[in-house]
Amino acid sequence: MLLTKPDSLKAENHELLDKLAGACTEMAQLASGIRDFAPLLSPHADNADALGHPDP
Repeated sequence: MLLTKPDSLKAENHELLDKLAGACTEMAQLASGIRDFAPLLSPHADNADALGHPDP
């Protein structure tokens, strides 16, 4: 469910995902990280910079 587009989830899956993400800090962090990273996988001019390595 974490890897499914939110628009593709059924209502009951949204509820379960919310419960799972709220179960512990680690699950909340994982869900947040996936939500933040997923848009970078779609072609967009700004994504190359966002995915690049930071300067040392």
